[in-house]
Amino acid sequence: MGRRTFLGVAGSAAFVPTVTVPVGAVDDEIDNWLSDAPNYDGSVADMTGSEDVTITVGAGDGFSYDPPAVRVSPGTTVVWEWSGNGGSHDVSSEDGAFGSERQDAEGATFEHRFEESGFVPYKCTPHVSMGMKGAVIVAGEGATAEESSGDAASADSSASTTGVAGMVMMGLLVLLSPFGFWLRQSLDDEQSEDGR
Repeated sequence: MGRRTFLGVAGSAAFVPTVTVPVGAVDDEIDNWLSDAPNYDGSVADMTGSEDVTITVGAGDGFSYDPPAVRVSPGTTVVWEWSGNGGSHDVSSEDGAFGSERQDAEGATFEHRFEESGFVPYKCTPHVSMGMKGAVIVAGEGATAEESSGDAASADSSASTTGVAGMVMMGLLVLLSPFGFWLRQSLDDEQSEDGR
């Protein structure tokens, strides 16, 4: 490759846009949402692969969901089951996508099927000021518990994967852009001249 071609490639590569995904963004959302939940210890119960998952309403002192944070696969049905403790509770998603009626009877249930990946915060409307909150994290297709566990090793792994994917994407953008066409043509022309 000639000096001019190299400088053209290096200069144009500086202008190639890249997309980065913040590592730990969902973990930060979970921590922020559940910061005042009395029984949240920073961990997420991994229930991926289960068809049905049960969460206790009115757990512990009667003003908690247990577990407070769960990770499920798309298509999982979450069943909230009342313990009968703490008075009348409900389950209400922050975005209004689902919500139960207020109940206080032990054994009462409410269920919702989660189809799309994402972070779904929910609360007990009358007791949200007491930290009665929960979260469902719906893991995307093909995600493993290790990839979505939120621990430091997972974050390092995600950062590494994101970096490799970003470099591959950058390379594809260069090759498929008009600049990439020019570069391929220039390299072909140089090889033709060298072959004479």
